[in-house]
Amino acid sequence: MLIQQTPASNTSPSSVATYTEFAQKMCENFFNFVQSFAVTQGQMSPQPTETFIPSKAVEQWYTNTKHKIEANPNWWKN
Repeated sequence: MLIQQTPASNTSPSSVATYTEFAQKMCENFFNFVQSFAVTQGQMSPQPTETFIPSKAVEQWYTNTKHKIEANPNWWKN
């Protein structure tokens, strides 16, 4: 069981750089995943039950989140 394990005495907690790298990779993965569904307006077919989000909105979210992480890797804790 994990609860019964203790860390080695010569280890230290994860650094901020590790959290920053994880968050950036997560954002990049999300952005790439969403972009894989992208179609041009000409390729779109009417789908009344679907909601479409402009790719630009996802790109802006990615940029904003990246800046937040760079400024304060712990911003999400607030």
